[in-house]
Amino acid sequence: MTVTLQNVGKSGTYDKEMGGFFRYSTTRDWSIPHFEKMCEDNARWLQLCLHAYQATGEPFYAEIARGIVGYVSTWLSDQENGCFYGSQDADEEYCKHSRDERAALEPPYVDRTIYTNWNALMVSAYLEASFVLGDMCAREFALKSLDRLVDLNCNPEAGMYHFHNGQPDLAGQLADQAQTAWALCSACECTGMGRFLKLAEELMELTVQKLYDHEHGGFFDAVVDPHAPGFLGKPAKPLAENSVAARLSTKLHNLTGKESYRELAERTLRRFVEIYPTFGFMASDYAIAVDAFLHEATTIRIVGSPERPETKGLLAEAHRVYEPRKVVQVLDPTANSDVIAELGFPLSEQPAAYVCLGRVCTAPIIEPKQIAVELNRTVAGQVSN
Repeated sequence: MTVTLQNVGKSGTYDKEMGGFFRYSTTRDWSIPHFEKMCEDNARWLQLCLHAYQATGEPFYAEIARGIVGYVSTWLSDQENGCFYGSQDADEEYCKHSRDERAALEPPYVDRTIYTNWNALMVSAYLEASFVLGDMCAREFALKSLDRLVDLNCNPEAGMYHFHNGQPDLAGQLADQAQTAWALCSACECTGMGRFLKLAEELMELTVQKLYDHEHGGFFDAVVDPHAPGFLGKPAKPLAENSVAARLSTKLHNLTGKESYRELAERTLRRFVEIYPTFGFMASDYAIAVDAFLHEATTIRIVGSPERPETKGLLAEAHRVYEPRKVVQVLDPTANSDVIAELGFPLSEQPAAYVCLGRVCTAPIIEPKQIAVELNRTVAGQVSN
């Protein structure tokens, strides 16, 4: 059986009554699911469906993405305060009923733990959904959740903590640092607010200090404690988390221009060159990180105040169009005048976008719909060369 995204979306793994994906299937034909729903899984499904919709224009994928957002917003989130819950228990009896019938039943238990890495994943997915689906409520909730996540779990000297027993607990987990820093970069790209990028850099600096192996390369998954019992005392360098860290380093290089981030990405990726083939399809995140490192990003730079309606229109279109290696950067004429001058962009009263490949940029774009045209032309030229 050939498994496609459409097949899975139409299978029993997707909850057609309430939206959202169940954790996995118990049958080879994907017809009968295990009925637990996880925050992490739905965040990844949401991003996958959004990208499929951007790449193909098929309404089916947008419909599934909206179903995920609807489910998560209803069941796996604290709409009043922000942040996302961990999971909803499996309940076969409950899930076999229709949506209307479920309304009269006791819903399955929801684990309201605010797991740091899963929250960061969902924040990033919600930010993408806000532009691709035109759902600005998702954007505002994602930003509120990111601010609360940092307030709850961030320590200036230790970075992001995990969350356990109602309080921040267990510092120094690579997944927490990398996923949160990635979400902060996404927030910077979506709003133009420099405070998000500043915090992302601070988290990355702490991560390098506490978790990076300067002798052999790569990041440990947690601060090594030689006195911990059993395998907990042995350092580990997981491929998946290191792939996220390497991709994050490349993203930070693209957003800041700092060569040190690109060098960090290269050293991290080289650490796994000999072993990644043994992971099979589980090395997909590594492949994405390598691709981002080897190929120059297509950067959409928008010169204009983030508060101007014209800037927001250009920004929305920049995020709506699909290009896997795309980086979006808002340059405020007041706060970023030195960067604007270095790049050679004119200062104008009218906000404008530029599609750039390296140092080569298009003429100023005033009309949002023209961004897709110029982006496609730039990417096509890159492929032909």
